[in-house]
Amino acid sequence: MAGRLRPQFDPETQDRLDAEWNRRSFVVERRYLIVIQIVVVFLYLAWIFVDQKLEPRWAHEFLVIRLVVVGLLLLDLLVTWWTKDLLTLRVALAMVPICAGAGISLMLGYVENYFAIYVFGYSLVFWGALVFSWKLSFYVVAYGILLAVFAAVFALQSSPENVDQFVGAFFYVCSATAIVGTFVAIRGRLEYKAFVAIFELGESNRALELLSNTDPLTNLSNRRHVLELLDLEFQRAGRYGISLSLLMADIDHFKKVNDTYGHQVGDIVLSKVASVLSTHRRSTDIVGRFGGEEFIIILPHTPAHGAIEVAERFRTMVAALDFGEDIKPVTLSLGVSFSGNHQATSIHDLIRTADEALYRAKAGGRNRTELFDDEPLTEEI
Repeated sequence: MAGRLRPQFDPETQDRLDAEWNRRSFVVERRYLIVIQIVVVFLYLAWIFVDQKLEPRWAHEFLVIRLVVVGLLLLDLLVTWWTKDLLTLRVALAMVPICAGAGISLMLGYVENYFAIYVFGYSLVFWGALVFSWKLSFYVVAYGILLAVFAAVFALQSSPENVDQFVGAFFYVCSATAIVGTFVAIRGRLEYKAFVAIFELGESNRALELLSNTDPLTNLSNRRHVLELLDLEFQRAGRYGISLSLLMADIDHFKKVNDTYGHQVGDIVLSKVASVLSTHRRSTDIVGRFGGEEFIIILPHTPAHGAIEVAERFRTMVAALDFGEDIKPVTLSLGVSFSGNHQATSIHDLIRTADEALYRAKAGGRNRTELFDDEPLTEEI
C-alpha cells in the first residue's frame, strides 16, 4: 500500500524513511494491540460469568470454546509483549480477530435466541480493526479466515430458519468487512501521506541546518558552528574535569599559492588539506574551517602531549600531499593550546593561546608545531 505512495528519495533517505515508518508502525500497533488483547480476554471471561446467570445452558455448551479462545489470546499477548519484529507483531495482530471472531462464529452456529446481539458482537470484531494501522494484506487474511469459518458454520446448518438467519448474518458481516477494509485502506494511505509530509519537512530542516553549519568549499563545520561545538566541549571538560586541547592550523604561504597558480588551485589545496584533517581525525575530534586558510581542530579527552602527536601527524600528512607536477607541495603550521593552561579560562582564551602558539610556529620558520608557553617542538624541514 505504502509503496505506491512513495515520493522520489535517494536510496539512503528512502531507507531511513522506511525504517522510521516501520518503527512508528511497530510502536503504535503494539500499544493498541496489547490494549485490545486485554479487553477481548476480559470480555470473553465476563461472557462466561454473565451467561452463568442469564443463560446457564449456553455457558456450559460454550465453556470449552471460550476457554480455548482466551488461552490463544493470552499466548498471542505473550508473543506481542516479547516480539521486536514488525512482521511477527502483525501476525499476532491478525490472530486477535481470527481467534475472537472464530469463537463467536462457532457459538453463533448454535444460538437460537438473541441472534441479533451475537451478530452485533461479532461485527464489533471487524470494526475493532479501525484502531490499528493495519496493512490491507493482513486485514484481508484475518477476515478472509473469519468469513471462511462463518461460511463453514453456515454450511452445517440444517434448519431452514437457521439458514435464513445465517444468510442475513453472513451478508451483514461481509458488508461490515468490506466497509472496514475500505476504511483501513484509506486510513493507511492518508497516514502514510501525512507521515511522508512530516518526514520531508524534517529532511528539509536537517538540510537547512547542515547548510547553515557547513563550509561549502571544504564541507567542514563553519566558524560559527565549530565555535558552538568548542563551547560545549569546553563546558563539558570543566564540568567533569577532563582534558581538552585545541589546534589552530594554517597553510603556509597560501597567498603565494593563489598568486602563483590562481584561486581555483587554491580552492583545490584547501579542499585536499581539509580532507586530510577530516579523514584522519579521531572519531571524537571536531574539525572546522576557522577562516581563509586557517583550520581549527577540537580534541576532547586529549592532554597536551596527545595533542602534539595529533598535530604532528596532520603536519606530516599535509606535507606529503601531491597536487600534481606543476604545483609545489604545501606545508602546515600548527599551534596547540589546552584547557589545563592557567590562561585558558574560556573558549576565547583557548583560541587566543592556540593562535599565539601558531604565531610562534610561523615566526619560527613555519612547517612546525608549537605548544603555547613551551619550547618549539620541531625543527623546520
